[in-house]
Amino acid sequence: ALHLRFPVHVFPFRMSAKNMKKFAGSKWDPYWADLKTGYDLFETGKLPPMVSLCDKRYNFTPATNPLHGNRKLTPGCGAG
Repeated sequence: ALHLRFPVHVFPFRMSAKNMKKFAGSKWDPYWADLKTGYDLFETGKLPPMVSLCDKRYNFTPATNPLHGNRKLTPGCGAG
């Protein structure tokens, strides 16, 4: 059987500077700030970034290959 995987990146809203101001003051601000980093990387490079977790926060690395965003979410504290 053929198994296909593809990344799905979902954001609560378009994370433009205007919208970030509009929704400022929400209890979700710290979480949205993390997401915005990934959102900005995608908007710039048009590739899903690589995502890892460290201390309950997302870390994003720019993708240099279209398949990079297709990785499983992994722990990713520190260099390596």
